[in-house]
Amino acid sequence: MSPVFQGLYSVGLQSPLTSGGTLVFAGIGQTGQIPSSANSFIFYASPEYYFQVAFAGKPIQLYAVGTGPNFTILGGDISRFAGQTGELVFQGDGILDNIRFSTYSIPEPSTWALLALGLGGLVWWRRR
Repeated sequence: MSPVFQGLYSVGLQSPLTSGGTLVFAGIGQTGQIPSSANSFIFYASPEYYFQVAFAGKPIQLYAVGTGPNFTILGGDISRFAGQTGELVFQGDGILDNIRFSTYSIPEPSTWALLALGLGGLVWWRRR
């Protein structure tokens, strides 16, 4: 039995399959409108995962943004699609759950990028 990360159900995708010598990835999708306030989406994935996500046929880069007790939290920037209607498709291999939209930006600036920005501001302030 597969683990359930949130609520009562999770989705398990098992890939790749071979059909006539071509790799075929299992997928799940839904057509709808991306909320106009959405900057990102996040979802839970099994620790051993491989997922590709696309909206209206356009791929979305995924980033690991956190972890839970038995899952990885993945997210992607969806701001360029805010307010648009299309199909959001998840393809790959693993268990996924708790897909939701967020107003937060992904990827978050890295610690090193923030530190460099802060040091640059301090140098500028001192020279002024």
